[in-house]
Amino acid sequence: MHYLGCFWGFLPQGLLGFFFSVKGLFPKIKYSSRIKPILGGFIVGIIGIFSPYVLGNGYEYVGRALVGALPLVVILGLVLLKPIATSITLGSGWPGGMFAPSIFIGVMAGSAFGRLVESILSSPVHLASAYATVGMGTFLAAVTQAPLTFIFLIFEMTQNYQVVIPIMISSVLGSLATRLLVGGSLESLELSKAGINIEEEVDGRILHLILAKEIMTSDIETIPEGMTLRKLIEYIPQSHYTTFPVVDEKGNLTGIISIQDFREWIFEESIKDLVVVKKIATLNVVTATPDDTFYTVFKKWEKKPVEILPVIESTSSRKIVGVLSRKNVIAAYNKALSKGTIY
Repeated sequence: MHYLGCFWGFLPQGLLGFFFSVKGLFPKIKYSSRIKPILGGFIVGIIGIFSPYVLGNGYEYVGRALVGALPLVVILGLVLLKPIATSITLGSGWPGGMFAPSIFIGVMAGSAFGRLVESILSSPVHLASAYATVGMGTFLAAVTQAPLTFIFLIFEMTQNYQVVIPIMISSVLGSLATRLLVGGSLESLELSKAGINIEEEVDGRILHLILAKEIMTSDIETIPEGMTLRKLIEYIPQSHYTTFPVVDEKGNLTGIISIQDFREWIFEESIKDLVVVKKIATLNVVTATPDDTFYTVFKKWEKKPVEILPVIESTSSRKIVGVLSRKNVIAAYNKALSKGTIY
């Protein structure tokens, strides 16, 4: 059953990915919003002509699949066509949800998986029904990210203790795989696309409320890109910093430099007057803007963990207006927590 759980981690990824792709296509149609449901209904109707199984909630065919009464070719076709029909229906604006389609897809995919296991093991025991049942719970658990709910649901439906261990293993693995591959449930992903993160704790909301300009240091110590290594080494003992923004003659940011960049050459007297800062500085610099939030700043630091983050005037300008240091940012965050800034 652990293979089933891993398989169900990839299946929701395909469904959710296709759903959001289809949903993103309909807003691009430059006709009246009334046309979109008509178009969606027409496409689903065409699919239904060739495969009427995909229409409606499909509970009748779910029951038939659970007892092994559907041909394998029909089951495989439904695993492919039901997600397409569901995505077009919801994406074009028709009312509906993912609960019934998830049951349908889970049962069909589980039944197909069971048939595959039967053929590999040459088992005389009919496994498709058991795999269909577990597949239903696992797919629902993966799509909704609620494994406990569907572990109990499947047990209530079957009243069979033997199904508990398989559904526990596959549901947890399926949910974990989906979270790693997709990032969450369908509902949480839709909210996230709308800018709402329901998983944030109270203190986490601070990350979206405080801006870089409120905590950056405007008193900046910059290093000219043409300064020699000797002069830089002489300057550092006079400063409280070990990392500095590097600027050109117009004050535009061109890089950053830290002691780590040149410590191997500190005792190389022969090159101190030959090497200039620009040659040894890090030129690929991660920057922030004054209107970046705490959250954005921390995400940038995750990509490149440097001591300071230069703050530039705007995304279209390289003029440096401040710096953010890890120490100051963490201190500001803790201060905001203690004062209840989120309110």
